Parts: sequence; C-alpha cells; structure tokens
Amino acid sequence: WHEKHYPATSAQRPRQLFGGTQRRPPRSGGDLHASPLERVANNRHWWVAHMVGIVLVSHSAILAAGVQQLVDQMVHGRVPFALAAGTDNADMPIGTDPMRVLQAIETVYSADGVLVLMDLGSALMSAEAAIDLLPPEQQTQIYLCEAPLVEGALAAAVAAAGSAPIERVLAEARQA
Repeated sequence: WHEKHYPATSAQRPRQLFGGTQRRPPRSGGDLHASPLERVANNRHWWVAHMVGIVLVSHSAILAAGVQQLVDQMVHGRVPFALAAGTDNADMPIGTDPMRVLQAIETVYSADGVLVLMDLGSALMSAEAAIDLLPPEQQTQIYLCEAPLVEGALAAAVAAAGSAPIERVLAEARQA
C-alpha cells in the first residue's frame, strides 16, 4: 500500500504529486526567489485579479477599525477591505457619509463584486446613495448585506480569501 500511494523518488523519475499531477517548471519571467507578497504585488497570482471586495459602513470609526483588525487577523490582508466610518466632525464623530462609502467601494471594486456591510439603518441609506453615484455597469456588482457587522465581516472575509464567488461570500455573511 505504501509504495502505491507514496512512490519512491529517484534521479531518473520526476517526483509524482498526488493524483498523478507533475511539477511544472516556472513560467518565463517568474521569480522563484520572490516572497509571496512580492509575487502578489507583481500580480503573479490569479487570486489578485479574482477577488470579492468588502466594504464596512459604520457610524463609528473606532468600531469599524476594531472589526478591520479582527478581519486582518483572520485573512492577513489577503482580501480587499475598506472602511467608510464616522465623520470628519470632531464634535459629532458618529455618522456616515455617502462620499466616504463611494470612495471605499471604488478602493476595493472588482468585477467579481463588492459586498457592503452596514451597522445601522442610516448606513444603508448612505450605501444606497453611494451606489447611485457609480456608473450603471458597476452598480450591478455591488451587494448590500444585512448580516451582523462583526460576524458577517469575518465570515465574508474568510470566504473571499478562499476565492469564493460573490454569491457564496454573501451567503456566508448572512449565515454568520
């Protein structure tokens, strides 16, 4: 059994991977010594071009920063994630701004979709106003999600990090 599933390697025979898959030489121009982050920065991985973005709309910048910290801990920055939280008014820092939401969407926009999570009702209004400012072809790629903010963000980010399609990311957030 062992020889069948773990064939011995030899100098004459290339190492076999599970399922009979063979190792392939790197593509031309590939840098074998680049770190994973350098390869991502150089767009050499398929997931860079194919990933759902996530926007968190919150009335509180502190709350949103805490959620972002939890998400970063889970996915280590592998998911496009942006915040639209709080206001610039030092006397009244609690609130949402449609222009901040628009900027956040534009920051993480992907043809694969953008999931927008919101904390309270007026955050929904800000998100809807921001979507109305996008070109029509981009509006169809934005998905508003009524999931719990913290749990939904974590579940969505983990699904997106696994290159799940927007429908799956949305479902994971809603089930959180």
